Amino acid sequence: MNTNTQPSEAIDTQRKLEAEIADFLRQRIEDGNLDAEDIPVRLARYGLMAPEAFLAEMRERMGIDDEK
Repeated sequence: MNTNTQPSEAIDTQRKLEAEIADFLRQRIEDGNLDAEDIPVRLARYGLMAPEAFLAEMRERMGIDDEK
């Protein structure tokens, strides 16, 4: 029986990355680099992206090296 559960390490990594992305976006909003009018469009676009494509885009925007 396959329950599709993730190991706790993977969940911790996912939560850490989620927090980093949230902090990055929050900082962009606070700095005025992300207009409030833009947020609904970005949410829709990011929500429709494949998870791998979203992570790649966020890594690029945040300057995170994939080779870590």
